[in-house]
Amino acid sequence: MRTIHPTFVTAAFSFALICLLSVSCNNNTKSADSSKASETIVIKDTIAPLPLEELHLSDKDFGEIVELTGVSHPVEEIFRISETEMIIKDSLLIMKNRPFDKGFFMIYSLPDFRFLASVGNLGNGPLEFQFPHLIKSSSDSVLCYIYEGTKAKMYSMSNDFTINELDYNITEDGSGWSQKDFCSINDSTFLYADNAKGGKAISTMKISGDSLTISRDYPIAFSEKHKNWAAYTGCLGVNSDYDRAVYVYKYFRRLRFYDLENKTFRDVIFGADEKKSEGDVETLAPTNITYYWKISPQKKHIYCLYSGRTPVQVHNELKKEISYIYVEQFDWNGNPVRKYRLDHWGYFCVNEQEDTIYLVSTDEEQPFYSYQLFNRK
Repeated sequence: MRTIHPTFVTAAFSFALICLLSVSCNNNTKSADSSKASETIVIKDTIAPLPLEELHLSDKDFGEIVELTGVSHPVEEIFRISETEMIIKDSLLIMKNRPFDKGFFMIYSLPDFRFLASVGNLGNGPLEFQFPHLIKSSSDSVLCYIYEGTKAKMYSMSNDFTINELDYNITEDGSGWSQKDFCSINDSTFLYADNAKGGKAISTMKISGDSLTISRDYPIAFSEKHKNWAAYTGCLGVNSDYDRAVYVYKYFRRLRFYDLENKTFRDVIFGADEKKSEGDVETLAPTNITYYWKISPQKKHIYCLYSGRTPVQVHNELKKEISYIYVEQFDWNGNPVRKYRLDHWGYFCVNEQEDTIYLVSTDEEQPFYSYQLFNRK
């Protein structure tokens, strides 16, 4: 039985007495302070417990594939799409693109696609980048975070699009250099996927002042047959409201959903894993089928950009002006919701509040397209 300290009881009684006197003195007037206090109460969304058994699926479990036609959004800026990432913060689209005549990061307003800024030069100097990775931020004062793999450093982008280097370095604890796939749980806690013994694993990075601690908490590898880092190439996403994370695999048609509080996971698997064991070079060959390319974690669902063909097949299709890619939608327990077919190939992000997919096409001079989702009930 839990013991309640006498001081607490006294304090609680005093507080109750004060509240009673306050109400009796002004029983016809609603307290403005109480009203303000009630407005600040935040009730966190809940989700059913994560099932621990494997979930085996086929395409039939999505139902009929929903075919979507994109709406083009012409812009004045002409650039080539390469190594692209996109995130949405409020009414801003932040895009990382391999620079040719622009900076690494381009910012547009939504929904009008008005160009606002281009920042972040290519180079090895201060505040210059080689292989940056965009990280979504939940902070009002930080537009996004940036991780630079060649320097193992983290940066923040403020709301005026200024990039600032943060005061700590991230220890390289993987097997050789890799581009850590970072996600933000909050402004002091991050998850990242990185190389590890036997393949890859997910680590937790916590920041307190100028100190930093890292712990390896969640497995990614799932087979003794596959122990190389390349086999487990994929993307990591988080949902801090539900204490969930997900990892999707590029060279296997499977996803792993994590319960961050209980440190458990659930595998979602399409078909049987019959892929033979291969080395890094063979795994990364363009003749291998690639499954999940990118993900867009949202509050209610996780959206996965899905190919299901080899890069050689995609290349040959694009030469024939055959262009399409899929988006698979799951809830945060791994249950399938819908599968969409987009009429362009490219990179994407989702704004679930708008029920909209945004895509940048790799085969169009005007790359921006939007697609309407079917989430409304």
